Amino acid sequence: MMDLMYASVIGIGLSKVNAALLDAHFFVYLLLAATIFEDLYLYYNDANVDGGLHPDAKASWRKFIDLPLGVAEIAILAAWLFAIIAFSDISQNFFIFFGVFLGLKTVAGFFLCWRDANLKSFHMLQELVFLCGASVSLFIGFLPKAIFAEYEYIDAVAFVLVVWALQTVLWWSMQKYYALSYKPPKDHKPGM
Repeated sequence: MMDLMYASVIGIGLSKVNAALLDAHFFVYLLLAATIFEDLYLYYNDANVDGGLHPDAKASWRKFIDLPLGVAEIAILAAWLFAIIAFSDISQNFFIFFGVFLGLKTVAGFFLCWRDANLKSFHMLQELVFLCGASVSLFIGFLPKAIFAEYEYIDAVAFVLVVWALQTVLWWSMQKYYALSYKPPKDHKPGM
């Protein structure tokens, strides 16, 4: 189901690419595509809604938590789609939608940690990394138009995408550390 949603959103989003701006904004479109493909990879490797529970999770939580986690994933896709449409229209709303996109990734991470009974862990701290890019993007998005007009639009977009790239590298570095340092509880039985 999510495969179809990702494919639809990516197809619709990339069809909104303004051909007149393609020369000047080509790398920005590539980075925007990278953001959603990274989210798709993250969904299948971290959220894994269709897969099994974390070994420490309580099975009774699964049905309760997977609904908001699924809603958050759909909202992430919608925010990205609105961001790319706003970018193709050269709109300041791009920053607001992109900030919401990154903020929703934190919300999905919160639900994932809750589902896995992992709220007081390094993994929850890792999920908060997405707030860096979200806050920068939202800050630029809510700047008054008079102040924003002094700055070149594409420079501001490039700055936000560089912050996204840095936070993504940090997130995946933390993921590697978390995977290496995770030790199951003593009473954990494989396969349960």
